[in-house]
Amino acid sequence: MKLLAVTEFKAHCLELLEEVSRTGEGLILTKDGKPFITVSKSGPEHASSNKPVSSSIIVQEVGDILVPSTELVEWDALKS
Repeated sequence: MKLLAVTEFKAHCLELLEEVSRTGEGLILTKDGKPFITVSKSGPEHASSNKPVSSSIIVQEVGDILVPSTELVEWDALKS
């Protein structure tokens, strides 16, 4: 699995989810350098036929998702 800062994930979310779905390689999102959330593909790893296979993404919480990843002072600066 690839490590990626949550802020980097936020900037490229849809692109990264498409990559996880296409390659099957998961992501470990980090916050302050610590594992925060794991994003991985679910379902069969290899399709055995040419039939369409539905795919979904699993997001697993590994930290507190309610606490902002930046200081509150920075949030106030973003409001203006």
